[in-house]
Amino acid sequence: MWPPPKCACEARDGIADALMLLLAMRDVERFASASARSIPNEAAQPIYAAINRYRDAVPLSTRARDVLEHAEDYLLGVGAHSEQVTPHDLVPITYLAPDRLILGFAGVEMDVPRARQHAAAIVSAVDAAVAHETVARISAQRLSQGGSAGTRGGGST
Repeated sequence: MWPPPKCACEARDGIADALMLLLAMRDVERFASASARSIPNEAAQPIYAAINRYRDAVPLSTRARDVLEHAEDYLLGVGAHSEQVTPHDLVPITYLAPDRLILGFAGVEMDVPRARQHAAAIVSAVDAAVAHETVARISAQRLSQGGSAGTRGGGST
């Protein structure tokens, strides 16, 4: 929902988008972490840095996502989610700040455009690192097969 909404009704309409972003960010983090573990550590550092910047920019988002994902357990205070919340805690609200849309949910405030920006940065870091590693791996394979990294097939005509 960017640019920021012009009125409170637009902010209210953005609640579903903001809640879905909150859920999706956990998957973005999981995918990025798995991608980082699949490539050499030095190439993975930009991915870990992007994840850490997100966590610094949107603190407690994991807790809010957890409450959203397991709302019924939190309401009942059961299982691993024994910290009981009230139905009122689970009512998401949005409000407009200067040039920002803020989502309030489960005691956490999330700057929605900022969270989206960091989500995009994580995905970009994964794309760049994986692309770099793929090129490096292909080049190494070509060299090990006796070809040149800069030619196809390694031979001349």
